[in-house]
Amino acid sequence: MFPKIGINIDPITSGILGLGLNYSAYMSEVFRSSINSIDRGQMEAALSLGYTPPRAMAKIIIPQSLRVSVPPLGNYAISMVKDTALTSVIAVTEILKQANVLASTTFQVTEAYTAAAILYLVISLPLSGLVKVAEWRVNRNVAK
Repeated sequence: MFPKIGINIDPITSGILGLGLNYSAYMSEVFRSSINSIDRGQMEAALSLGYTPPRAMAKIIIPQSLRVSVPPLGNYAISMVKDTALTSVIAVTEILKQANVLASTTFQVTEAYTAAAILYLVISLPLSGLVKVAEWRVNRNVAK
């Protein structure tokens, strides 16, 4: 549709936009549901103490909702790394596509896909560790 009206986007930009828009919808739902998970009494208490609604959200509700939202946000970040394989459909050569090309040219299928799996693991494990650290920090700050 876009090329018909004169807009040409390279495959990498298209992949980033596609994955970004898709995951932003999921992440916005995570934020919405984590804010809704906070008891209404928290907002009522903040308002009774003289907070304005925006200040109550910023100082009371959102900090509490972060504790609920960090684990699913981390899961979505790790899933997005794995879903980059979907961009091969629009001619982006990413890890799995490169493994496929390597396997079809060298006939070393096991080695190529094992290397791709190791690369995904090398990327996903540090992200998982970052999520664990973020959860620990959020829980530590809430406990104070």
